[in-house]
Amino acid sequence: MVGSQAENELGNDPGGILRITGLVPCCVALVCWMLANWGLRGVLEFRKPWRLVLFCAAIAGSSFGGFRNVTAMLGLLLVCQFFCEGLLLTRFLPISAGFGFALDWR
Repeated sequence: MVGSQAENELGNDPGGILRITGLVPCCVALVCWMLANWGLRGVLEFRKPWRLVLFCAAIAGSSFGGFRNVTAMLGLLLVCQFFCEGLLLTRFLPISAGFGFALDWR
């Protein structure tokens, strides 16, 4: 990963697209650790807002790798976690549906 990033920065096209590929597995690992440790309900807990900020920063950081499949994988992971934790009958369903429609809006 470091070799391809160095080649991209110092290679023939120094102004080209830069993918920070090493950041992607770190951010995905952080998201998975947070979901395994606290669950989606614990991450969305309003009394501890730093968890949500760190979670959103990790998801945003994973997009700096330039791979769309990571975003799709994290989205499917969040949907599965949402269903497995039984958050369908809580106040989080309309909020998450609103965010989902807002992100898909063109």
